[in-house]
Amino acid sequence: MSDLQTFLIEPFDIMLHATEEGVNALQARFATWLRTLSTPARFVCWQMPATLDEKINLLSRTNRESDDAQRKTLLMEYRRHYEQLDDNAEYQRALCGIAVWSDQNPRALAGGMASSFDSPVIEGTWPALFEGNYEIRETPFWHLAPVGRPGGRPLWVILNSYEFAPATWNFFRPLPPLLRLNFPLALSVDIPKTYERNNAIDALEGIIQAYDVHLSGMRGEDSRLVQRMADCRKTLQEINAGDALHMVQLSIAIAADDLPTLKERMQAVINETKAWFSLRQEVGELLSRSLGFFSAKATKDIGLPNTTWPVVSRELSLMMSPLGYRKLSATDGVLRGEAVGASYPMFHNSWRDKRATHEIWVGVSGFGKTFACSCYLTREYAENGIPFDLLALRGG
Repeated sequence: MSDLQTFLIEPFDIMLHATEEGVNALQARFATWLRTLSTPARFVCWQMPATLDEKINLLSRTNRESDDAQRKTLLMEYRRHYEQLDDNAEYQRALCGIAVWSDQNPRALAGGMASSFDSPVIEGTWPALFEGNYEIRETPFWHLAPVGRPGGRPLWVILNSYEFAPATWNFFRPLPPLLRLNFPLALSVDIPKTYERNNAIDALEGIIQAYDVHLSGMRGEDSRLVQRMADCRKTLQEINAGDALHMVQLSIAIAADDLPTLKERMQAVINETKAWFSLRQEVGELLSRSLGFFSAKATKDIGLPNTTWPVVSRELSLMMSPLGYRKLSATDGVLRGEAVGASYPMFHNSWRDKRATHEIWVGVSGFGKTFACSCYLTREYAENGIPFDLLALRGG
């Protein structure tokens, strides 16, 4: 058995690539990396509740420690602004991870993923789906409930896929709308097997031959069977063009504080995805085993019935679209604005890397470069105590 390597990936904002050429290039890079897989792998995206409390508490502490009246006034204004943002929004924090069962050097794996995914990749342990002990409960429907003192811990259900229509997917549907539902969930894309090219071709040709034999003995026409044959032939063409064939299963864990909300959220996820893939709610022991899809546990050790679905690398690359849907990141640094195509604040710590403290701002005259720069420098002065002189040249 190959060694297990786990990595953490910071999601990026796909709106920065939101042109036809940009999205196609992104899909091509993702697919290129997936074609190199020869061992099991798993992609997981966690979306958990987040607040601006850490930032608000930092401003309060800085205000108490400062003896500069002007800074104290600004800090109180900024704190009230963050409190208003926090009260009017339900922020989520997203984190993505990839597990690879491989004997390759972890640094080489991380470097290859960082190049393909255009985002920082580091070796790291995956976070747990939940904290504390849980038990399986059957009524009013199968779910996981915290044992002992709940302490604000949520209830959970898990849905697993059993049928796909991957040809209709893109980077914007169906997985990104799940993240926009804006409640705690986790998504797992399990890849327990990637076929060697010749084996994939043999398997597909065998399936096509079996379908042909079945159709020849039928009096009527089975439209679903005809479509599946067409899908197999298309898949065969893509494999001959360089794609790999992967067996894939999706799992979605959903959380809520009470049973009515949990049932409502579960139904919302099923309705949102039914045009692209079918989901079943896990029950009994299968519910407990399904937790393994959100950890670095090998698929064969999870031991669920096999409901994987064959997809090629270009289709599988679209299932990793949550990498492009960044949520509220760390609040370390100074507020720089709002994310493109989203509604959460963006922070950046200009002093984290002492070698890179210069910036160049570009833009059309009259569009607010000077004003934005003044706002940023004022925040640096208030939050970090860094004084500044601003020289605005006119008519140069």
